[in-house]
Amino acid sequence: MDATNKNALEEAGVTDLDTVIVSIGENIEASILTVMALRDLGNKRVIAKAISTTHGEILSKIGVSKVMHPEKIAGRALMKSLVGDLNVEKIDLSNSMRILTFKLPSRWKRKNIQELINTDKSVKLIAYKTLGNWLLEISPTHTIQEDDIFSFIGNSVAIEAFYSKIIT
Repeated sequence: MDATNKNALEEAGVTDLDTVIVSIGENIEASILTVMALRDLGNKRVIAKAISTTHGEILSKIGVSKVMHPEKIAGRALMKSLVGDLNVEKIDLSNSMRILTFKLPSRWKRKNIQELINTDKSVKLIAYKTLGNWLLEISPTHTIQEDDIFSFIGNSVAIEAFYSKIIT
């Protein structure tokens, strides 16, 4: 079946579904045309594979609910398995939003969370792990310990700039 053909999708019964997954990545044009046809046929949630950031941005703009970058995910998993415990973990929520979880350099030890938060207002601290426990309620007066881990959310560009500023 030609997945880019709306009539073929309709004849196959791919209409008004709760979730549809598009795994076409190598042919960007076919991926985009398929997503457009699926959206036109009233499918509620379309999840699609992207082979590049630009491809992902286009898919987001035409109504994809979730863009997946399997090559990036597999690459990170491989790197983590080869290197072991990494100090930084990135989770892309979308093409423009990211969660970044990392351990602070030792120079932050004994400072409080308020100093960390004041470093950059364009990112938000969403959780931190101290003494083996994850906390969602942020205590600005908490004194940062050596093994504390922090999770921030923000625009992908802003969060990377924030991370560079914090670790240098």
